[in-house]
Amino acid sequence: METDLPMVGFIDPKDVKLTGLNPPERTTPRRLSMLKADIAEDDDGVILPIVITRDGYVVDGHCRLQCAKELGLKEIPYRRVSKTWEEARSLYIRLIETQQRWTTYGWLARRLLGGDVGKSNEADFDAIERVGGQQLLIDIHKSGQGTRALRIARTVARYCDIDPKDTTNDPHLSRIIRWLIEGRRQRQVEDAMKHNLNPNRIWIAVEKNRDIQWPK
Repeated sequence: METDLPMVGFIDPKDVKLTGLNPPERTTPRRLSMLKADIAEDDDGVILPIVITRDGYVVDGHCRLQCAKELGLKEIPYRRVSKTWEEARSLYIRLIETQQRWTTYGWLARRLLGGDVGKSNEADFDAIERVGGQQLLIDIHKSGQGTRALRIARTVARYCDIDPKDTTNDPHLSRIIRWLIEGRRQRQVEDAMKHNLNPNRIWIAVEKNRDIQWPK
């Protein structure tokens, strides 16, 4: 059912409908806890409007919406698009794919310019800078990547049993990140781990700075 909501305004978070397609990695407890703390500290609560369809489904701002619900906020700002959810469905899926690639890239550009990037992004960028200096941040930015490179590098380190407890300051982390971004190997290594490829094959590829060699 379509609503008579104006194009912009405020809405009770409980009245916003979910599509069920929001990627779970975007609403992890860690990510939500940091965002929720930022929202709770601000007198205005949620500042950036969520985006909803003509029939009341959220298409952008799932994390803000979830935090608002958990904090018991009675209203949050929204912007309404002219399409219904069914009309916007394919566009939304493309938007998610684009955001997953470019969101942290934009935050990284802001960090390099000296701007505020929020607590969660700042922690990730600090971790990258600790292991590779600002030059590594610059190189990641040039490659079109953001903190995704750090997350994948940590996963690779754990998968290869480099440091199973804490890879935040692992001396190999910078090397893994450079291997990932220089060869644009993120998807390649994700596929290898998904199929339980021998970790030694991945680590040999890192050491020799080459693509992963699959068994014949």
